[in-house]
Amino acid sequence: MKGIDYARELLRLARADHRAMTGMRDHEVFTDAIFGFHAQQAVEKGLKAWLSALEILFPLTHDISRLLPLLEQQSVEKDLLAEPLVELVLGFLQLGAVKRGGPQWRHCHDLLLLLRSVDPDDDKETHRLQDELGRFQVSLNSQMQTLPTNLVEITILVRLILDFAPESALISAVPQYCQGDWYVNVRNACCTLLLDSCRDTGSWTNVFERFLGVNSVPLMTIHKSKGLEFHTVLFVGLDDSAFWKMHKDRDEGLLAFFVAFSRARDRAFITYCHQRGNRQKVREIYDILASAGVPTICQNQVQGDH
Repeated sequence: MKGIDYARELLRLARADHRAMTGMRDHEVFTDAIFGFHAQQAVEKGLKAWLSALEILFPLTHDISRLLPLLEQQSVEKDLLAEPLVELVLGFLQLGAVKRGGPQWRHCHDLLLLLRSVDPDDDKETHRLQDELGRFQVSLNSQMQTLPTNLVEITILVRLILDFAPESALISAVPQYCQGDWYVNVRNACCTLLLDSCRDTGSWTNVFERFLGVNSVPLMTIHKSKGLEFHTVLFVGLDDSAFWKMHKDRDEGLLAFFVAFSRARDRAFITYCHQRGNRQKVREIYDILASAGVPTICQNQVQGDH
């Protein structure tokens, strides 16, 4: 089993340990060590269930301190485009990029119906909402005549959209936004990515394409790639100096490699330059690939093809 099925099984086992703990209230019968064992097992299996549901590979260990960082490394940025806040902000920015109507009108209208709990069959309220949305589009368009050049200007635009939504309704509608600093982190990451997307672009159309990653090649670490999938993956320089995990922990090194390798749906390319570094400590990875029949293309072969 793997993925969500394995996660369900682990969660079932975690709940069994938790139920066992509830029957150990008699301290005269059950020692702290026995109670602690089941507590540790419940937490461990719960963490592994979470990791499995996210399709994150984890080591065969009972050490919780080795499992927690795997979840902490799942940064906000990795799934930023899937965040409801980002969907809302991007949709309204695309709406504001034109004076009236546009392909995003219906999308923004439906989001407002949901956030403001307006009955779609209530003609009076839907017409009022349409009028309000039309006025806001004109107002937002006037604010978007030039591209933002700093974080303050980006933040003002995002704040206009969130105040109109309104922000409180968005937070209430998304459970994870009510917990800790997640909402603030997502909002800040959204503003930062928007600012990066505005640099050296001549139009909002280009900003949106860059924000969405259109015609771009994502460059990321192995940890950033967890849970993602691409038709092609390119390892840039798989050698001893770049793949340092193999030095410290062979099992974790191999695990990290196969996490990255499994991101590829159709093909994967691994580059190596002997002038840059050695590959003695990562030799096992190359041996595994060779035994699986993965071909090696030398530099002179590549040059000969061109």
